[in-house]
Amino acid sequence: MDLQIESGEYFLTKQAKERAAKEAREEKMKEKQKEKKKEREKDFIPPTEEGDAKKVKKRKREGETKEERRVRKEEKRRKRKVEEGEDTMDEDED
Repeated sequence: MDLQIESGEYFLTKQAKERAAKEAREEKMKEKQKEKKKEREKDFIPPTEEGDAKKVKKRKREGETKEERRVRKEEKRRKRKVEEGEDTMDEDED
C-alpha cells in the first residue's frame, strides 16, 4: 500500500487502474509476439530460385577496364572477319 501511495496508483480511479493493467498486458503480448516472429523468421530459409544463380555468377574479366574490354572485343571482331574471309575464299576456289 505504501508503494501504491508513492507511485500515485492509490489515488487512481478503478477505471484508470484497469486501463493501466490492460496496457501493461498488451505491451507484454506485443513483446512476446515480436520474439515469436523473430524465432519463426530465424528458422525460415527461403527457397533458392533459378534467377539467384545468375546474380551470383562472376564475370570472367572482372577487373577489366572499359578500354581493355573495347580493345579485346575489337580484336575478336577482326579475327572473326579474317576467319569469315578465309572461308569465303575457300568456297570461291572450288
